[in-house]
Amino acid sequence: MSEALQRALHEVAQATLAAAYEDANESYTRDLQGASELVKVLGRLLVGKSVHEAFGAPGDWGYGTPIGDALLDIYRANGGGSKLSK
Repeated sequence: MSEALQRALHEVAQATLAAAYEDANESYTRDLQGASELVKVLGRLLVGKSVHEAFGAPGDWGYGTPIGDALLDIYRANGGGSKLSK
């Protein structure tokens, strides 16, 4: 992926996060923060990072959340290791 595309994804994520902080609705702000982070994850995946490098630990997303639980399942299926190839 070009550095320009990676930079553009990062800028979109930052703008989304800035909008989240300007909004007074706490639930909406959390949703925008999650969307912002997923844009960053997309950028990391596109440059060839592993799932673990792109998403981080399940707890980073919250145990009991759909993403956190899915990551935990993926990592467990990978033999319990936290590193998962592309």
